[in-house]
Amino acid sequence: MGLGISKADFEEAMFCWKGFIYYKWSLNRLIPQVRPVAEEIGRVAARGEATRDEEQYIEAARNRLKHALGRGCATVHTTLQIYDHAYAELTKNGQPTVFRDFLLRAPSLFHDLGERLGSIQHIISFWRYRFPAGVRVNMSGEELSDILADFEVSLGNDKAA
Repeated sequence: MGLGISKADFEEAMFCWKGFIYYKWSLNRLIPQVRPVAEEIGRVAARGEATRDEEQYIEAARNRLKHALGRGCATVHTTLQIYDHAYAELTKNGQPTVFRDFLLRAPSLFHDLGERLGSIQHIISFWRYRFPAGVRVNMSGEELSDILADFEVSLGNDKAA
């Protein structure tokens, strides 16, 4: 096959390459939404009754999530830069081996990249569905704690309640 890659590896690499292009497009569409949602999460408070434990959890989770969203986007961006570098080496510098190495590595990067980007997309889309821009959060401490815990688990944060 091309670039000295077996047919099976080449087929998997091409699938992952297309995935990287899609993930890059997805991240570019998602980035403008992350900061506003992260800031809203950072300010959210329960309305009505909340136990002391719920209030403490909400306070801590808000801060963790706000920072975790930023770190998650940075990690996705860094992983996508691996592709950008390899593609530039191929197209601008005529170095096909760098791109071949990326293609061989792409399947191992693809899963983690998709999971992380999917988690961020889940949080942003759920938050916007549940709390359209400009709408005040109106829920119990228990419900808000559950939502924040789901977000933490989604991002792989082991401190979720």
